[in-house]
Amino acid sequence: MTRSQLKWGAIGLALIAVAAIKFTLISWYWNQDGKPVEAEPLNCVPQQGCELPGGGRLLFTRPPRQDAPFEIRVDGVSGDAPNAEFTMPVMDMGFNRYRFVPEGNGWRATVNLPVCATGERDWLMVLEVEGKRYTVPFKMQ
Repeated sequence: MTRSQLKWGAIGLALIAVAAIKFTLISWYWNQDGKPVEAEPLNCVPQQGCELPGGGRLLFTRPPRQDAPFEIRVDGVSGDAPNAEFTMPVMDMGFNRYRFVPEGNGWRATVNLPVCATGERDWLMVLEVEGKRYTVPFKMQ
């Protein structure tokens, strides 16, 4: 065999190896359980404080208003920073996700939600903390 034939043979084998690795990774990815963790509903009034099932406490430090930002605290939890995603049950209000920042012995997020043109005030917060998800319905004032 000539040197050129060996070079092209090696390139061909390398391409076949890359394709096999890519096929294996794609197959592995498709077979993963890609379902998000189910959110557990919390029946509470966040302005009065809610005890989280796994420990910890959720609190809106002041009532949520449509014309001003409001603060949410999560205390008594460890691990990665909690995050919260807000949606309206009746319409799409865009991407409203907030990551909490450390403050004292807990976590804090300042939230500013968009105003609904129809006057709807019902919101749903999905709180993710310590790998668990909780849904918390609330009304804006």
